[in-house]
Amino acid sequence: MSKDKKGYGILQMEVPHRGSVYVVFAIVLVAIAVAILYGIFLLRKMYTEEKRFINLTVPSVQRVDNVFLVAKLSAEKHLKGVNVTGVMINSTALEQKDIKFKISVGDQSAEFIVDRISSGSGRKFEVIIPNAWLEKTATAQIQCLESSISYYIE
Repeated sequence: MSKDKKGYGILQMEVPHRGSVYVVFAIVLVAIAVAILYGIFLLRKMYTEEKRFINLTVPSVQRVDNVFLVAKLSAEKHLKGVNVTGVMINSTALEQKDIKFKISVGDQSAEFIVDRISSGSGRKFEVIIPNAWLEKTATAQIQCLESSISYYIE
């Protein structure tokens, strides 16, 4: 390697001065892309709810997700299914409307709607899960599928 050529790049390879700028620029772009992808991964993980199990035999307050709690749960056999009743509680400062939930017991599920829950209060619900067997499990999963919020701006 001759000394009269200008600039040595990364890894002691002879690279013209402009070439080393391009290499450094490419490395910076790759680092930024990796950082962005990792950030997206962390956000997705943060907003993806882990599956929480609700005990149907415990009437105390239990967390459904980051917004809703459930209390006064009871479950009883109903024809060929399970009848679940309780109170759904809105733990946020915003009124929730037209809230659609899905409850799963074992491999059976049912959807139900609660029309409105004011901020910090609760509303009774009742749902029948057909073909579910209460004898096999005392736990359920409840998910909020969709809702609308209301707030006022002065």
